[in-house]
Amino acid sequence: MLGSLGALVAPAATPLHERMARQNRLVSQGAEVAAAPWNTNIIPHQMTREQLLQGIRWLCNRLYQPSAFGERVLRFMDSLGRRRARRHSKGERDPIGDLRPVDHDSLALVLKFERLGPEEKELWSRITRELYKKPELLGFVKGTLLQYMQIRYMYEQGHFWESRPALKPPPLQSALSI
Repeated sequence: MLGSLGALVAPAATPLHERMARQNRLVSQGAEVAAAPWNTNIIPHQMTREQLLQGIRWLCNRLYQPSAFGERVLRFMDSLGRRRARRHSKGERDPIGDLRPVDHDSLALVLKFERLGPEEKELWSRITRELYKKPELLGFVKGTLLQYMQIRYMYEQGHFWESRPALKPPPLQSALSI
């Protein structure tokens, strides 16, 4: 459901890195951090680096706005059918009662989701209403919300998060006309 989004990075010792080096399209200074959407070591071919990074910033912020993210989660939850209850063998332990400390910690973190802002609070209400209908989706929802919170934290720490991104992407002018 969630994945990482960012500019292409050419890691050292890869064919892409070699090709970009041959074409003089590598930034001489810069990290090769694949999970940071605000960085790339590749010089784009038909736009400026600034245009590329502005576009990625806009896209990331639009995708992770609570309303957009929430609609995807709720649509996915709705698309899943009811899962049949698993029968426990005699003497088998209840998996809910056997939570590890990391499970308790992650659940406590997810319970803070609604404190991220008013839109998250509304989304939390909608998601929990759906969970009452399909409680078997708790594991999926917990994992998805943890990933969202991790992405939000990373974006905020990288000064990448915009609480109100523009509705349209930044204008793209051809680098050839500059």
